[in-house]
Amino acid sequence: MAMIVEKALGMLGDAAYAGRTADILDVEWYNTYKRVDRKATRGGKDVGIRMDHATSHTGFTQDQVVYDDGTNLIAINILPCPCIRIKVSGGAALVKLCYEIGNRHAPFFYGEGEGEFLTPEDGPILALVRGLGAEAETVEAKLLPERSISSARGHSHGHSH
Repeated sequence: MAMIVEKALGMLGDAAYAGRTADILDVEWYNTYKRVDRKATRGGKDVGIRMDHATSHTGFTQDQVVYDDGTNLIAINILPCPCIRIKVSGGAALVKLCYEIGNRHAPFFYGEGEGEFLTPEDGPILALVRGLGAEAETVEAKLLPERSISSARGHSHGHSH
């Protein structure tokens, strides 16, 4: 029988989980908002995800505890993926970059440093960014929901591409 995950309970670093070992549930960045899913933990436990309304708006994030029955503890690990790390100085270059990435509806995330951003690896986006004169390289990175600048879940609107 699957363990049912409905919401985030806390973070691994919280005092309530001190000294306990969590089984890890690996999740791709684009599935952190997925309301219904079925996965297995690294330890082989069957997990059914059925997010409650509040959690579906915030999504799951790194090191979030999503199951605790007093014996079993399960926490989220967001898997790294191929990304483009972009470095750009402020001003007009930054405005142009944001406009072009937004115009392509590409997921866009804050990077680690000042003027650093991440987007999933994509050849045309890489060529675009380099064409704008920004520094860009491909890296493995975790795209964390709390660092999202754009809606990484997608959206709909009235114009065509």
